[in-house]
Amino acid sequence: MPACPKCLKLYQATHTCLVGHCVHCNRDYKVIREHQCVVRKISAVLPIDLYREIMTKDDGPTATCDGCGALHFLTKFVHGFRRYNGVDLCVDCYDIPQITKDTSTKWAQLAMMDMHMGKTVCAICTVGLIDPKAGYELAAFRREYVDVFDTQCTVFAFVKAGGRWDSIRAASERSRKLCMRCHSAVSTAKRYIGIQRLKMLQVSDGIKQMAARKVESLVYLLVFQGSNNS
Repeated sequence: MPACPKCLKLYQATHTCLVGHCVHCNRDYKVIREHQCVVRKISAVLPIDLYREIMTKDDGPTATCDGCGALHFLTKFVHGFRRYNGVDLCVDCYDIPQITKDTSTKWAQLAMMDMHMGKTVCAICTVGLIDPKAGYELAAFRREYVDVFDTQCTVFAFVKAGGRWDSIRAASERSRKLCMRCHSAVSTAKRYIGIQRLKMLQVSDGIKQMAARKVESLVYLLVFQGSNNS
């Protein structure tokens, strides 16, 4: 069992992890190799009667993590669960090296694919986003579906949820890369035109095309006319 070198508290192993956090003395130690859900750690520190009283108190909705099996209260202090490969994980169980390595590898693959496809500048204002030779990031950006009525998950959601590479690649091919300013303009235009409501109403293709043209026109005014006025 790994132990905190500061207070020598022992922790039971439930996941393999490269980092550890001792809640007893509130210090981080990389020598704690096995990962544990923070709820399990708290249960090991608190007296068992007090822990049971806290965990059985009716403070709102609860959910059980599929990774550690611990019960979590879904309050403002718990930032929800993460869904990965079809299972619901608490934040502590989601943030382990196996998952972070998988997501970072997929982001690197997407970056290489963008380089080959020439997606190195913003699709609207053409500001540089990726160095075309070195491949490093020049400016923050977001991937936005070209079709404003596309109902699939975003590329970001696919990657974070552990989606298959073919699904991620297909979503990326339907997307365009936008700088943060242009992404904000597109989001504003979609809200103004009411794209989300039109998706729910399942309108005809003619109305979709007209709404998409209105979005593009409004984006042009926000990006280019706004920059000229400034």
